[in-house]
Amino acid sequence: MDVEFELDEEQEEYLAGQPIIGDGTLATAIASKLNDLKNEPGWFRGKDVDRSSHRPRKLKLSEAPDAIDAIGYWVQVRSAETETKSEFRLFGGVSEWQHEVLEKTTDADANDYLDNEYASDWIYDPTHREPDREIRLLARGPVPSLSSVPL
Repeated sequence: MDVEFELDEEQEEYLAGQPIIGDGTLATAIASKLNDLKNEPGWFRGKDVDRSSHRPRKLKLSEAPDAIDAIGYWVQVRSAETETKSEFRLFGGVSEWQHEVLEKTTDADANDYLDNEYASDWIYDPTHREPDREIRLLARGPVPSLSSVPL
């Protein structure tokens, strides 16, 4: 079965500009992205900002990829019967929580927030059937360990 597709010229230019990074591992790609974020200027509410030094008191999850040097965010889920679970997500695509506000944490709260600098309040998750399920978003903290096996 043959499959044909066409690329928009703008999309083709974008795809052509994506180099193969390092040895093809996810870990190398993420290390390269972190390095780029430290060197590329960010954008926050109409102003150019230095991603590595800019730390607003509050920002929306949708603002984080452009404003700070973070490649993703943590989603924590808790409910009465189970222990809190944490999952890391890379920025990209549209998050269902893009308008959630994350606030800068204090050093005293570091353990509660998995060593992340930003955290949202616990929010009720209306997309799930568990009535007591809550979600919290965390950003600018440790990136989970990654496989060094090529993709």
